[in-house]
Amino acid sequence: MGRRFTSGSRDLARETLFAFLFFAASAVLFTWPLAARLTDGMVDIWDGKLTAWIFHWDFHQIFRDPLRLFDANIFHPARYALAFSENLFGAAVFGFPLYASGASSLLAGNVLLLAGMAFSGVAGWALAREVTGDSAASLLGGVVYAFVPWRLAQLPHVQFQWGAFLALLLLFLLRYLDRGARRDAVLFSLCFAWNALTNVHYAIFSGFLVALVLAHSLATLPGPLFRKRLTGVAFAVAVAVVVVLPFYVPYAKATRLYGLERSEGEIAFYSAHLIDFFTSGPQNKLYAGMQKFAHAEGDLFPGLVPLGLAAAAIFFLRRRSPATDIRAASAARRRAALVLDGVVLLGVLLCALLLLRGRPDLGPVRVRDPGRILFFVSVLLLARAILAFPARSRFAGLADFLRRTRVGSRPFLMVTLGALGILVALGTRTPVYRFVVQSAGPALRAIRVPARGIVLSHLGLAVLASWGLAMLSPRARRWPIAAALLLTAVEYRAFPIEIFSVRAEPAPVYRWLAVASVPGAAVEWPINNDIEPEHVFRSTTHWKPLLNGYSGFGPPDYLGFAALLSGEAVDDRVWNAMRRLDASVLVFHPAETTDEDRAKYLSAVRRGISQGRIIPMASFTRPGTETRDFVFRFQEVPAFDGSVPPATALHSPAEALRQMADLELRLAPPFGVVERPREDEVVGRGYWAFGWALDDSGIARVRLFAPNAPPVECIAHQPFPGVAAAYPKNPESGLPGYGCPVPALPHGPRVLSVEITGRDGGVTILRRAIRVP
Repeated sequence: MGRRFTSGSRDLARETLFAFLFFAASAVLFTWPLAARLTDGMVDIWDGKLTAWIFHWDFHQIFRDPLRLFDANIFHPARYALAFSENLFGAAVFGFPLYASGASSLLAGNVLLLAGMAFSGVAGWALAREVTGDSAASLLGGVVYAFVPWRLAQLPHVQFQWGAFLALLLLFLLRYLDRGARRDAVLFSLCFAWNALTNVHYAIFSGFLVALVLAHSLATLPGPLFRKRLTGVAFAVAVAVVVVLPFYVPYAKATRLYGLERSEGEIAFYSAHLIDFFTSGPQNKLYAGMQKFAHAEGDLFPGLVPLGLAAAAIFFLRRRSPATDIRAASAARRRAALVLDGVVLLGVLLCALLLLRGRPDLGPVRVRDPGRILFFVSVLLLARAILAFPARSRFAGLADFLRRTRVGSRPFLMVTLGALGILVALGTRTPVYRFVVQSAGPALRAIRVPARGIVLSHLGLAVLASWGLAMLSPRARRWPIAAALLLTAVEYRAFPIEIFSVRAEPAPVYRWLAVASVPGAAVEWPINNDIEPEHVFRSTTHWKPLLNGYSGFGPPDYLGFAALLSGEAVDDRVWNAMRRLDASVLVFHPAETTDEDRAKYLSAVRRGISQGRIIPMASFTRPGTETRDFVFRFQEVPAFDGSVPPATALHSPAEALRQMADLELRLAPPFGVVERPREDEVVGRGYWAFGWALDDSGIARVRLFAPNAPPVECIAHQPFPGVAAAYPKNPESGLPGYGCPVPALPHGPRVLSVEITGRDGGVTILRRAIRVP
């Protein structure tokens, strides 16, 4: 065991306060400069915006209509839309005071990200302190648990920064099993429930964790005492399950309604590879070179310093806890063990034969996967270890080993916990996990990314690293602790991290939606691309029902009408599809369309206006830009009080079409390249300038301008290699080239200008500096 120092409640309070301050500062440091950009930046503008919306929706709905918490405003009219993602309620409640005070979704989401990391650090410290008894050395455990490279690689997924309750439920479970205090059972139940309300992945992982700890206690506690403790744990878990059940029933209903179950292929894709245990993510400043070997959701390397200290803990604890006496299992147990040995051998041979044949059957024996046999072989090996160890062992069996191991039962539990995390992270790459996924039904299929099970390993590593550091740093010499913290910070360093700019104030169109009496749902174009998280995020301004959505799943209605917008041209059936889903208002953001999709969206809107499918209502200018957002009412929807400001109102279809045409010229001007001359190239008399140019409307003409010389008309629509392959959708990409002679110019530095004009009137000017001899 580690050194246990007695301290009163005042000392504990002082140590805990210091830990909170230390890990709050650490969260700021490891995510810098996020703390300086809380109101105008995010670490991620895709999943980060989704989680910010979830946090705010939880606050908005729980006080308005708590029984319909999962009927979120996105993916209208789908039921249980919140169940398409994590509900994050356990973390969101910490942001309720912020929302009540008027904080924006952006600010509150960023604060909750930092708070989750800081709280996880404190929880990791508290767990390590409970086991090792060394408050100072346990700071390293908190750093390992909260800021290991895997967590920093998961910054876009805020829910995985909220690992505090997973660590705390383990802490109070261990305390209850050791001491039997009712207070610890209550705190274990509370943390078990809160963990399940914070992260669905962690909820399932906590089941693995509790099962492992109870199995360990079965082997190490006297029988009557274990049965008494087991009763208390079972009751605590039952109470927690009753509390969280209302938050999980909608997931079951959504699964039945929409078939929200992960496929084996998807689970296999996100199972860790062995090489992932040696990569630390692209954001890591020390080990970024290993990223070329990384896979999706990998980045599982925990650092050399924590691993070295964990190994030191095992080494020193083993030396201090000798177990020299030999105990033998009974003759009956050994005979039963020999029978199991034979069965195990037959299972291994059968599996080998099936693999060699490449077929799932061997005579009457047919299995879905040879790995299923290996699963049962593993279970039999475990049973064999429980019955009896080999004859030459000084331990009678597994229970005797756990009670008298030279390492100690508690360190062995942490090593086993580390191994369990690795097993879960490897997912279906191991026959054990693959069999459980195939057999356990929807429970484990809810885990899309088994690699995230590495968090269990981080718990064990955090404790063992703190233990090793405590043994290497006597109380009178605390410099090794400072050195270990510094070296670990160097290994984990990802700061300064990339911060994406996010406008704090919503666009005027969203402020209009907040006050407009829209009779049905709104739909925003473009759809089903990288801009969808923005539509979801900005819906916190108005909370109107929205056909748009962004999540790990998409309901069939959404996928169906989005598919009508995904082709080369917008399918006109989309109008009926959107009306069938109760859309009454179309909000069109031309500036959010990509260069490839802009023309098809503009064409669709023009057709909708000309066919009378949509009626223009307003256009809102985005602050600081020349772009506009357009609002249209569906023709079948009766006129309603839109509270449209007079300055933004569109009084006729012609006005809307004119504004869109003007905007199109600014958003999609011609583009091209001056291939020759190069920058600062020497250009003499008779030099031929050339390049290529494209526009979605086609190129009308290209002219060359030089100082004090008349414009030169270039020969356009000529072949140019490589352009057609780069821009296959442009109708003129096969003949994009242009060329013209450079007029005679005076000696010295000069600037040439190439003016490209599109058939729609758009103009782009390219400049090139040259030198005339």
